[in-house]
Amino acid sequence: MIACSIALWFLVLDSAVSRLDGLLLFCALIGYVVWSVLQGRKEGAEIQAEFAQGLPHDGSNARYIAKQVGLVVGGLVLLVIAARLLVGGASDIARALGVSELVIGLTIVAVGTSLPELVTSVVASLRGQRDIAVDNVVGSNLFNILAALGLGALAAPGGIAVADQVLRLDLPIMIATALACLPVFFTGGRISRLEGDCSSSITSPTRPTS
Repeated sequence: MIACSIALWFLVLDSAVSRLDGLLLFCALIGYVVWSVLQGRKEGAEIQAEFAQGLPHDGSNARYIAKQVGLVVGGLVLLVIAARLLVGGASDIARALGVSELVIGLTIVAVGTSLPELVTSVVASLRGQRDIAVDNVVGSNLFNILAALGLGALAAPGGIAVADQVLRLDLPIMIATALACLPVFFTGGRISRLEGDCSSSITSPTRPTS
């Protein structure tokens, strides 16, 4: 996550995410996913047993998997519809208030798109699924940089322009936040409430960043 954040900063020093930059980001995503799958196949017996306990043992695995695939597909469809409504509504608000779309993107849109990760992490923490709580956030950050920005730059005819303000303030804050996670993650194998309070205060005086 830190490497991707720093790499993004260097890629946009020319004030744009070009199509070539987008291709590089998306290729990095493919490499990361392939590596993750290969690593996942090497999980120990304890993890394999945990996965096995979550599946039904009455011969209905096919129906169970089909149901879960249906839920995922339905959720993705609703997510696409909601994203279109969110971007359209935020753009209208920006024009009505005379505020730049940059500010709206860094506040309303960033908070709105972060709510799924927030809810997922809170629910996972309450249920004791701590790996999901942490990895959900890290994975989301990686996919935002490599997939969302990479594919967005590939789809845009002239790439995506990057404002000077983002280079001077928002990207450095994003990188600093990623770096701040390192000591938090390495202390005792868990994130304490005090560390959570300190981490949340890093960006509180400024606009929320995604």
